[in-house]
Amino acid sequence: MLIEFSVTNFRSIKGKQTLSCVTSKTEAEGRNVLETGYKAVPYVSEVMSIHGANGSGKTNLLRAMNFFKNFVGESSNNKQHGEKINVTPFLFSTETEDKPSEFEIVFIYQKFLFQYGFSIDHERIYEEWLYATPQDGEKQKPQRWFERNVDDIQSSFVKKELKGAKSQWLTSTRSNALFLSTATQLNSGDFSIPFEWIDRNLFISFNPRRDFSGYSSRAVLDGHSNKAKILRFMKNADSRIEDILVKEKEITEDHFEGVPDPLKKEMISQAQGMKYTETYMGHKKNDDTLHYLKVQDESEGTKMLFSLSAPILDTLKDGDTLIIDELHQSLHPRAMKALVDLFKSKKFNTHNAQLIFTTHDTNIMNSLGRDQICFVEKWKSGETALKPLLEFKGDRGEAIEKRYLSGRYGALPNIGDLL
Repeated sequence: MLIEFSVTNFRSIKGKQTLSCVTSKTEAEGRNVLETGYKAVPYVSEVMSIHGANGSGKTNLLRAMNFFKNFVGESSNNKQHGEKINVTPFLFSTETEDKPSEFEIVFIYQKFLFQYGFSIDHERIYEEWLYATPQDGEKQKPQRWFERNVDDIQSSFVKKELKGAKSQWLTSTRSNALFLSTATQLNSGDFSIPFEWIDRNLFISFNPRRDFSGYSSRAVLDGHSNKAKILRFMKNADSRIEDILVKEKEITEDHFEGVPDPLKKEMISQAQGMKYTETYMGHKKNDDTLHYLKVQDESEGTKMLFSLSAPILDTLKDGDTLIIDELHQSLHPRAMKALVDLFKSKKFNTHNAQLIFTTHDTNIMNSLGRDQICFVEKWKSGETALKPLLEFKGDRGEAIEKRYLSGRYGALPNIGDLL
């Protein structure tokens, strides 16, 4: 589970900004609060919502997390020595435009609390570190697993109790690649644990319709139990849906109609044997038979719900962390609340799954706790600032949406006279 994520000097983020899921038993009383087993951070929220005006930097926060995840997963594989790193610092200040960006994450996985981060610019890694606190024992003392000094490899530290060719990992890691990624690629069993959570248990989507529609179609195609769960999900959200049908078809020459001949031949050759899916939603007719519509012909809301169905069900089943930009897109407020309530439910969220999302739907604030809401505001200097609702005075049960729209917490668009 995610504890917190911090980023410094990335896009519209200048100073260090931290998204924290840490909560208290008092704040989360009566909710499905996630218990960590750690004395330092005993409770974590299962849902976090991020609110702010257009252009405030909500998406940049998620971009920072996405860059972090992708760079961990790919830096040891996809880059060559000397290749540039595609990271963008805060460019509206001479103080930061030539300085490294910094990323750090804290999470719990396989009975370890990990704290991992790195400092980076276009050319290279500057620093990299990993600390791990085992859940066993009373003291729960943090262990230094590694600290990497790119300028002086010999002074870098790797915990001697960890198994594997530690000196080989250090000398094999390029200056534009991460030690964690390289050591994992070179068969480090210990470092593969935090790598695995970042690579496989943290999911970020900026466009669920694009990212997940194929995911959900494949899930229906793969098995009866998957289809039954997704169909139940869809029927609960949209009572008109009676069945889901997915057909797998081969790509043929007809799919390249209008493509110039030389390019067409090459594309046909590359697509040989490849398949795609067509998805249909079954609706009951007046004689109780079903008529199937292509999913493309359904409403935008139905398409969004179907795209989200398999990822959300899998996240709940596996105890993953799912992060979605603008979750409200094409969803009625009640449908969106129903999705969020799945993660808040002690019945359905039994594996400590988390949902984190940005949204312009203020109605959702009424069903969230004060510890589950974070505001994002952009200052005149162009800097993005995060501020959790807990930093504002208030009481449980306060009218959060009403106070937000009245300007109590800031993070509102500055609307002038549009006429």
